[in-house]
Amino acid sequence: MGRFPYSPVLTLHRTRTQIFISFLVVMGVVLLVSGQYLYRNVSQLILSNAEAQVGETADQISARLDAVLSEVDTLTLQLAMDPRVQGMLHKIYRNQAVSVDDRLSLRPITENLMAFSWAIEGVEIYADRSPLYPLDLPRLHNRVDEDTIRIADERGGPLVWRGPIRRNPDQLLAIRQVPLEDEKLKGGGYIVAWVRSSILDFIRTEFSSPTGMLVRVYDENGTILAESHSAAETAGDQAAGATGWDLAAGNEEAYLKIDRRSSVTNWSISILVPKHNLTGGLELFRRALVWSLLVGTAVSLLLMGVVSGMITRPIRRLRRIMHATVSPLPKPNDETYFNFEINELNRAYNKLVAQLHHLVDTVYEKERLRNIAEIRMLQAQINPHFLFNTLDSLYWNLVARGEEESAAMVSAFSKLFRYSIQSTGEDDGVTLADEIEHIRQYLTVMQYRLRNRLSWDCRTDPDCLRMSLPRLLIQPIVENAISHGIEPKMGDGRVSVTVRKASGEDGPLLVIVVKDNGTGMPPEKLQALRSRLDHPLPAAETPTRGIGLWNVQQRIRLFYGRDCRLEIESVPGEGTTVVMKLPEGRVAP
Repeated sequence: MGRFPYSPVLTLHRTRTQIFISFLVVMGVVLLVSGQYLYRNVSQLILSNAEAQVGETADQISARLDAVLSEVDTLTLQLAMDPRVQGMLHKIYRNQAVSVDDRLSLRPITENLMAFSWAIEGVEIYADRSPLYPLDLPRLHNRVDEDTIRIADERGGPLVWRGPIRRNPDQLLAIRQVPLEDEKLKGGGYIVAWVRSSILDFIRTEFSSPTGMLVRVYDENGTILAESHSAAETAGDQAAGATGWDLAAGNEEAYLKIDRRSSVTNWSISILVPKHNLTGGLELFRRALVWSLLVGTAVSLLLMGVVSGMITRPIRRLRRIMHATVSPLPKPNDETYFNFEINELNRAYNKLVAQLHHLVDTVYEKERLRNIAEIRMLQAQINPHFLFNTLDSLYWNLVARGEEESAAMVSAFSKLFRYSIQSTGEDDGVTLADEIEHIRQYLTVMQYRLRNRLSWDCRTDPDCLRMSLPRLLIQPIVENAISHGIEPKMGDGRVSVTVRKASGEDGPLLVIVVKDNGTGMPPEKLQALRSRLDHPLPAAETPTRGIGLWNVQQRIRLFYGRDCRLEIESVPGEGTTVVMKLPEGRVAP
């Protein structure tokens, strides 16, 4: 047999080519993985530092705001506790007359108060709701709305802040009830301070970095009191409401959002920074990393060519000897080479030639078995539609024979299988009616298996049937109740599924309760289960118990937010109750 002609395809089978490709793949994977790891960690470090920097800025703004507001709070408190103010309010409280001169004597007090703080633009003192000073003031309810007065009465002394008022947008309102020391701190009047809204201008002048940062101050009603610049040029109004990294609605731009709340008032501070303004240096780093990977790959290719040539040159000599034979089977090679490794390879070759026929028979048998295995594997790939048709045929055959119980079981199993594999869209949501019907079919099948040991009922508020929820959200809980509660129990077992509406702090809730009268759990086991549900599983951990409940809790948190969780109660010997509360019509961002 002559030598093979040169062919580009045959070069892929050469040792040098294989070494070259293998080395290239390994080096490529190493460089890519290390590059991605380095880029990801540097990116995370930069973003973490940026988040910490913005958070520190938020703390500074919050502290500055608290300092300004505390100044007004302290001064108005001193005015409320002033003996002259207390004396006049006490007289009026006792229905005693107070002269005009006495009222005018309060003027130096208020002027001194305003002199101590540039922020206070005006101070008014009221006896109950009638003006005490200045004299020409209208009644209190003509100056301050009733809700604000009511809040001041409820707090009984602490300062109540309100945002810009309609009649003068450039002023902020602060009001506090004056408790009378001689009347067991009963309310005797009010102090109203009109504060310049310019006290919030520091967010525009003192906190202007990083570029593009939007700072806003909100009152307790969510009204914007001040902002660092116009939000019309940013996506600030479109950003998600949770603190952290969010995507702005309407575009794919990521934003860092940090929220802080004033310790003096119920005001809140929100800072929003576009991600690209914080990570501008990452682009330069990415380019440098790409060029480093390219240069490293080129150098690796050069060294690989030299090393592979040194390895394969003696092997090519031995290969020529192997192809020089004219027999269909290779002949032993008696030549001795100077290279020790090549001599070892030649001795191994001669040994392989001696066992060739045995190896051929072995390889043939393995190939035959492999072909049989492939044929069986292909035969095992059944089309689900064919399986549905088969189950339907079996169902009607059982009906024709009058085996109604077996037919019902086959029908329930077919519906279970069809419900489990079908998909309704990207989020795979279904109506509660479909989910409850699936639970009924599942419990039907389980009742056929457990017979008299299992009874069940499903009670659902009709108003809830059209609500949407993720597919297969209830079935794992029911399955867990049967597997760990009913099956180990001796005697009759019962599982009940109840769905109803309820009212929550943030709106209406859909409450799903799965209860069984099984074996229950001792307190330490229940506590361990709750702890496992509240913590993410390590990547290398695959638990054998509790994975169904853990999976359900993770899914409801992904769909409805981190506040959603399973509530589990269990009493040994009495059973277990699992409660799931889902926000009606709300999906987590």
